[in-house]
Amino acid sequence: DVRYTRKTDVYLKLAERTAFANDNKANVFVSIHCNAMPKGKTAAGLEFYIMAPPSDKDAMQLAIYENKEISGGAETPQDVQHFESYVLNEAQGRSLGSSTYRAYERNVRCSAFPMRKVRQAPFYVLRGAGMPSVLIEMGYLTDRAEARKLNTADYREALCRSFAKGILTYINEHPVTVQ
Repeated sequence: DVRYTRKTDVYLKLAERTAFANDNKANVFVSIHCNAMPKGKTAAGLEFYIMAPPSDKDAMQLAIYENKEISGGAETPQDVQHFESYVLNEAQGRSLGSSTYRAYERNVRCSAFPMRKVRQAPFYVLRGAGMPSVLIEMGYLTDRAEARKLNTADYREALCRSFAKGILTYINEHPVTVQ
């Protein structure tokens, strides 16, 4: 049973996204995006993010950008030290670490999609979800070849089928007990 936070191109605040998942008692929360690189840099491939301290400088910069709405406009790692500490403390006990994305990653790797990295970052949407969560970057719109693929319905359908298999694998390996 899939429930979308939105089906049109409207912006939902970060807290609204996770509140929707929490209110609907979701088993998993999957935040799906398309990535981009600044002018002069190149990258391609899928990236998976889990809630944890940032795995590298680029992951931290992306988290700063994505969390601006709730971080008071922080723009540097120094500006967000307090914010990051708060986010990570709030998430303690909820993060499942690498087990959250393992099932997704297994299906993506087996399906010949280009996997770039599995990373950690303190994204608010991962912290705010009260269930296992993962943020997936489906590819880079700034990579011409990848942008062409992402612009085709067949490629997006294949990606989504791969994600769905990963979600089902995860749910089957981590059954939720209904109370």
